[in-house]
Amino acid sequence: MKSPLALESTILFVDDETDLLEILTFQIKPFVNEIVTASSANAALKLLEKKEVDLIVTDFKIPEMTGVELITAMRGIQPQIPILMLTGFKEETAILKALNQDLFDIVEKPVRPEVLMLRIQHALLQGYLLEVLNIHFQEKMSGEEKLKYEKMDLHNQRKALYRYAGMMPRV
Repeated sequence: MKSPLALESTILFVDDETDLLEILTFQIKPFVNEIVTASSANAALKLLEKKEVDLIVTDFKIPEMTGVELITAMRGIQPQIPILMLTGFKEETAILKALNQDLFDIVEKPVRPEVLMLRIQHALLQGYLLEVLNIHFQEKMSGEEKLKYEKMDLHNQRKALYRYAGMMPRV
């Protein structure tokens, strides 16, 4: 089981602005174990196929696909990973669609490093708690319930977990 501590975590930053990737890496690197970066959607997906990460921080506008398409593709590779989305845009329809993809949070750019680090810590902690809760929840299930749960998509699995724990999702 992964640790919820940023110091022991690997974070994937995805943004087509390479200058921003360098700045984020410089600002956040002292607080995490490892940062990997990708400047395109396809590069990010290839990276995820090879490397397990604890958190994804991605820009909403990225070449090759929309933010929603990228999230969907990422969920196909590493379904349980918390995702923070950065955006400089206020396209309400697109952002609402992204929220339905089970994002941890949306962060408006520009963002101060201390605010981003706080959101990163919260996302890592939520991911860890959901993993622990998922294990506990499945231990309590009968065989038939387990099969039904495993057939659910990630969004509905999380809803079931929140109901089980009596929690409400943050986003």
